[in-house]
Amino acid sequence: MLENDLDARVNFPRKDQNGDVCALIKAVTTETGFDWDGDQLGIVKTLQKKGEIWIYVPFGAKRITISHAALGVLRNYAYPLHIEKAAVYEMALTTGKVVTVVQEEKIKTVWLAVSGNPPGADVYINEVWKGSAPYTEKMKPGKYDYRVEKTLYHSESGTMEITGDEPYGKKEIS
Repeated sequence: MLENDLDARVNFPRKDQNGDVCALIKAVTTETGFDWDGDQLGIVKTLQKKGEIWIYVPFGAKRITISHAALGVLRNYAYPLHIEKAAVYEMALTTGKVVTVVQEEKIKTVWLAVSGNPPGADVYINEVWKGSAPYTEKMKPGKYDYRVEKTLYHSESGTMEITGDEPYGKKEIS
């Protein structure tokens, strides 16, 4: 209890639903973004100040729940002292450092290698001519229709599936 602090009694008093002057809890923290839930008596008001958060609670309050999106929840924290009318209390919140990391999602790709026999055969992927064998291209996971053909030779065609988990990151058609 901060016995010489007059913020709850004189400087910035607030009244609860019964008309009684609230107690003031000054939560000392460098973080922001906290949510506060009281017990059955509730919370009258919260104010963000520099370096601290002021929480007005009715006298006789027993517990508080503190929530934060990155730091988690401290549920039903029991006050170590009896909460009195118009008294000021200090609660020091020690938190870890919040670091936000944005990591780009890597799309897996696989090398498609068409050796093509005979050399110089035309390579088609999804009915689009891609080049002549031998042919390589980096492909994203998915299902693809392929065709390898050359005049005077039998054509080879089919459907292949690239999962992104191919051994050595390579899918071969020969």
